[in-house]
Amino acid sequence: MVARAWRSLIKTFYEWLEFEEQKYQPQTLYFSPYESHALTKKELLEWAYETRDNLLDKRLSFVKSIRNIGEELVNLGESEDKDLGDGITRLCDSLTDELQKQFDALTLLIESTECADTEGTKKAYEILAETEEKIRTLMSNFSYVFSTLVKKGFDVPDKLLT
Repeated sequence: MVARAWRSLIKTFYEWLEFEEQKYQPQTLYFSPYESHALTKKELLEWAYETRDNLLDKRLSFVKSIRNIGEELVNLGESEDKDLGDGITRLCDSLTDELQKQFDALTLLIESTECADTEGTKKAYEILAETEEKIRTLMSNFSYVFSTLVKKGFDVPDKLLT
């Protein structure tokens, strides 16, 4: 059961990274006010709604799946598995908090754009940049988990170790 949970974690995290690279990261270009100025108001609003309502939701579903695996490891594993599982759940809780902040920032961006509130728009971009940096840092912390799994004999794609 524990080995199955670890394999599930590897698979789910790999799928999440693929989503990040192919779908989400290209959208973060518009987290910059300089890049988003190339968009019309209509295009910016479409991008913000799509990112908030679909892409961010997909990101959150990956985090929830990984958190569930962490909880499973806490309940099933030996002491090292339990410790790693606990670390995974805490990382996922922090990721969930940052994703909620991104959701709120995109909502603020939408509302500010619709009302031509430049201060609100500026604040939204600051929050988006800050939260994205925190999310990337939190995601990189998983490399410790995956390096531990390599030591346990699991086949872990190189992509997950960096």
